[in-house]
Amino acid sequence: MKPTNKHATNRPKVLCVDDEPGLLRSLRWLLRDQFDVAVTDNPATGLALLAADRFDVVISDQRMPGMSGTEFLERARHIAPTCVRLLLTGYSDFGAVLASVNEAEVFRFITKPWDNQRLLHTVGEASRLARLNADTGTGFEETAILDDDDTPVQATLLLFDAEPELADKVTAAAPEGSRFVSTHDVGDALGLMAREQVAVLVADLSVHREQQITFIASVRKSRPDVVVVVLSAARDIKLMARLINEGQIYRFLARPVAPQQMRQALRQAINRHQAICRRAQATTASAADTVVDSDFELDFSQTTSIQRLRTALPTANRNEAGQRGALRAWVHRVVARWLAHRRR
Repeated sequence: MKPTNKHATNRPKVLCVDDEPGLLRSLRWLLRDQFDVAVTDNPATGLALLAADRFDVVISDQRMPGMSGTEFLERARHIAPTCVRLLLTGYSDFGAVLASVNEAEVFRFITKPWDNQRLLHTVGEASRLARLNADTGTGFEETAILDDDDTPVQATLLLFDAEPELADKVTAAAPEGSRFVSTHDVGDALGLMAREQVAVLVADLSVHREQQITFIASVRKSRPDVVVVVLSAARDIKLMARLINEGQIYRFLARPVAPQQMRQALRQAINRHQAICRRAQATTASAADTVVDSDFELDFSQTTSIQRLRTALPTANRNEAGQRGALRAWVHRVVARWLAHRRR
């Protein structure tokens, strides 16, 4: 298929890559009113288009002959680092989904068949992020490091809800100069992030999975500079999709994790945090300042919602849907107060 494009306005540019002409027609029809859309059924042509023109968003199918979607998006990340990547797939290959996080660093994971309004919203979010990346000169290539890089770094890493043995392994893999804090208590974790500039959240999903996902999502909404690394022995594709779409995680490490893999992931996460902070400082001098509010911090330790959550965590299987709803409601209140305070 010959690649097509429209450049009538300064609207965000979206590149769609899929070997199925019918899906390309559907995507172009859906996106054409809000975006300038280019489509191609050839991944190699897609890479050439990315090299020749500036696109804000690239959408790729996973299953394509000659090159998978994750391989295509990984190459796209190096060719156009400020272009935001979305992956279309049908929940079939855990390895592909894992690669979409750790190698292609996709922004969102879109399942087929998609919801039109949700897809439009996701592409809109991605295009705004891409414009911010381009304006501040921040791309994902800044997170690349050498395997033998042992330069000391100053960063606080929060290890949440990890088993003692795993906590020891993670702490041992932390880069020299970094500080590790470990807790099983969500109130303590949130209080710590209110007081300190936590760079990386390392979450163990061995237990309390629903509460963990909600907690991760709340952290990413209230502290977008905190980079999330998840550890889990589960090979659950739907879990992975939720972690990408709701938690916007940076890395997923399948347990057991080799020490070198852990060490590299933590250093890359710290580099990503530093890149995010540089972008925030370039946008506004005060955007990356840490907010410390003693009254707000006091609420973390005294609120009855925290106490209910602390009680619920060890018995997560009881009335899980009700606990999940209550936790989400509480998280939304906390995030709203925090964001209101930051806007003052």
